[in-house]
Parts: sequence; structure tokens; C-alpha cells
Amino acid sequence: MSMDEARRGPKPKPLAERFWHFVEKSDDCWEWTGANGGSKKPYGKIWWSGRLLPAHRVSWFLHYGQWPPD
Repeated sequence: MSMDEARRGPKPKPLAERFWHFVEKSDDCWEWTGANGGSKKPYGKIWWSGRLLPAHRVSWFLHYGQWPPD
């Protein structure tokens, strides 16, 4: 391992693996257990490529392979 690699830390896990780690599935519901946007915007959030993204948009991306239209 080079000094540059050691400074950056371990390589992050793939987005899909990190996303599904925070989803708790039941027969009735799939609940997001990760971070959320706080009390004013209580939507799930996940970090990817240096940005905090809404979990429902990341779910769309993982399912369809593209970002949802604005």
C-alpha cells in the first residue's frame, strides 16, 4: 500500500451495497434506517460521490440505471 492510498483510507463499498445495508424489509414495508434530512425534511439520505443524496432517488437509480427526471 502506498502512502497516498493510506492517507485516503479504505476504498468505499459499492453504492448498492451501502444502500441496501440501510433498508429493513418486512412483508408490508421497506423502511429506511439510515440518516434522514432532519425534522423539516424527514427523507432518507445517503452519501455518494461527495454528495448527500435523497435515498428514494438513489433507489430509482439502482433500479433503472439512470437518474430520475427532475
